[in-house]
Amino acid sequence: MTFRWETIRENLQELLGLEVFKKWIIDIDNAIIDGERVILSVPSRFVGDYITENYSQAILKSFSQNGAKVSSVKFQVHKPKDGNPKTQKKNSTTPPDSKGQSGLRPDRRCTFSNFVVGEANGKAHTAAWQIANGAQNFKSLYLYGHVGLGKSHLLHAVCWMLMAKNPEMKTTFLTGQLFSDYYVKANQNGVLLKFREKLRTANVLLVDDIQFILGKKGTTQEFDLTLSHFLSDDKLVIMTGLQSIEEMKELGPRINSRLLQGLVEKLEPPDYDLRLRILHQKLAEHKKEGYNFEFEDGVLEFIANQITGDVRRMEGALHRIFVSAEYLRKRTFTLEMAGDTLSDIIKFHKPPTVEDIMKAVAKHHGIGVDEIKGPRRLRNIVRARQIGIYLAHELTSKSLPHIGSCFDRDRTTIIHSIKQINILKDKDKEIDYTMSDIRRSLRDA
Repeated sequence: MTFRWETIRENLQELLGLEVFKKWIIDIDNAIIDGERVILSVPSRFVGDYITENYSQAILKSFSQNGAKVSSVKFQVHKPKDGNPKTQKKNSTTPPDSKGQSGLRPDRRCTFSNFVVGEANGKAHTAAWQIANGAQNFKSLYLYGHVGLGKSHLLHAVCWMLMAKNPEMKTTFLTGQLFSDYYVKANQNGVLLKFREKLRTANVLLVDDIQFILGKKGTTQEFDLTLSHFLSDDKLVIMTGLQSIEEMKELGPRINSRLLQGLVEKLEPPDYDLRLRILHQKLAEHKKEGYNFEFEDGVLEFIANQITGDVRRMEGALHRIFVSAEYLRKRTFTLEMAGDTLSDIIKFHKPPTVEDIMKAVAKHHGIGVDEIKGPRRLRNIVRARQIGIYLAHELTSKSLPHIGSCFDRDRTTIIHSIKQINILKDKDKEIDYTMSDIRRSLRDA
């Protein structure tokens, strides 16, 4: 198959726009077709990672429009053809390999494009996106919440986006533990001033898990000075942690006050819908990597029902199932096999039916199931009915029409009830506690 790379480049400029083309596509030196793969020749691994992560579909589309049957995009790093200083300088500005970036290298798997957004993390996602795209009103972002909810993913995604938009930008990406280790080592070796100078030349400071800094007097004081420097110089600070700013009293009132002037968002545990969408995406990603077996209906729903609160635990469960499927040489993974594989980390039990949920809701509210299904519009009955519909949607894999038939309601009413509880549960903690109690009663039944 012959093709003109210049023609493909012209197509990509139309598809992606001039700004993206100048920043990324122009760096591709050449492309060849190997079987069904397009192999791009790029100046650095960072450029290759970013292009394949973000623009693979556009590249495949462009090749397809030119008659090439290709299904994947790979890259190889080319060396400068000569000693031209301009060429060498251009290649040296790619952030992970340059003097402009220090500390950790952001994980290329953690981008905005593969972050699954829901109500539990939507505000945090929006805040991170705004900061990454140059929101002028804010110079700091703090994301907090329990482990495994996506804080680190967003931090890495912001770092990728900032480097993509401005390869010349100097960034320092650390964990709280790394900051502590570097400070202690610099202090012991008498090079504290050098440590400070290197750290503060950056335009952006990113710190993951700042709770590992707190409680260590010298490290906390140094971190206080570092934050003061960045915030006073109008530089960008992005951090994650387990606690709210108000709970981190060791930072002192001055720093707390400054951080509260920036963007602060909490990530909540994902609800059933978000957990299920995350699992579907993870499965799709693994299929791209060569896993060629299928899941029986209900397996992903089973995992989403049984493992709550922590996305990492869900991913771990999915990985265990992949390994088990490989070992058993099974093309289709059944619900029973999933229960056996995960039996040591979850309590396998039959998921509740819609009828079970209606009975639990009725019992909690001190009313009858017939009242929940009936036409009465008393406030407490309407609210119980909406909670029952919401939990039926969350805890079962039944369709909306099926749930509607159980509650003697049409599809429009079912959708309205789910939306209404989604709105109220964030505003009214009593509803959230009520649903937690009902879930617990169903789990213990």
